[in-house]
Amino acid sequence: MKKNIKKEREQKKREQKTREEEEEKRKEEEERQQKKWEHEREALETKIRSESEEKETIDRKLEESRKEMEERRKGWEKERKEWWENRQREDEERRQEEDIKLEKLQEELKQERENYEKKRKEDDKKIKEQQKEKQELEKNYKKIMEDMKKKHEEEARRQAEELNDFQKKNKDLETLMRKRNEDLKELKDLKEKYEEKRCTIS
Repeated sequence: MKKNIKKEREQKKREQKTREEEEEKRKEEEERQQKKWEHEREALETKIRSESEEKETIDRKLEESRKEMEERRKGWEKERKEWWENRQREDEERRQEEDIKLEKLQEELKQERENYEKKRKEDDKKIKEQQKEKQELEKNYKKIMEDMKKKHEEEARRQAEELNDFQKKNKDLETLMRKRNEDLKELKDLKEKYEEKRCTIS
C-alpha cells in the first residue's frame, strides 16, 4: 500500500511538471501573440500614414484598423481568459480527485495497518498460548517420567528386598535342614548304641 501511495505521488509530480511546462509554453505563446498584435498594429498604422490621402481619410482608416485590431485582441483575450479559467477548473478538479484518491489510499493503508496490528496481536496471543501449553506438557511429561522412575525404583527395591528375604529364608531353611539332619544322625547313633547295649545285656 505504501508503494501505491508513493507511486501515486510520483505520478502526481510528473503530471504537475507536464502541466507547468504546458502553461509555460502557453505564456510564451501569449507573449509572442501580444508582440505580434503590436507589430501588426504598428505596421498597419505606418502603412496607412504612408499613403497619400487626406488626413480625415487616414484618421478614419486608422480608427477602423484600431477597432478591428481591438476586436481581434478582445477575441484573443476572451479565448485566453477562457483557456486559463478552464485550466484552473481542470487543476481544481484534478486536485480534488487526487486528494480523494490519496485519502482513499491513506485510509486503505490505515486499515491494512490496523488489520496487521490485529493479526500480530492475535498471533502473539496464540504463540503465548502455545508456549504455555508446551511448558505445561513438558511439566506434565517430566512429572510422569519422575513418577515412573520413582515407581520403578520402588519396585526394584521391593523385589530386591523380597529376594533378600527369600535368600535369608532359604538360608534359614538350609540351617534348619542341616540341624535336623544332625539331630537325626545323633538320634540314630543313640539308637544304635542302645541296641548294642541291649544285646550285650541279653
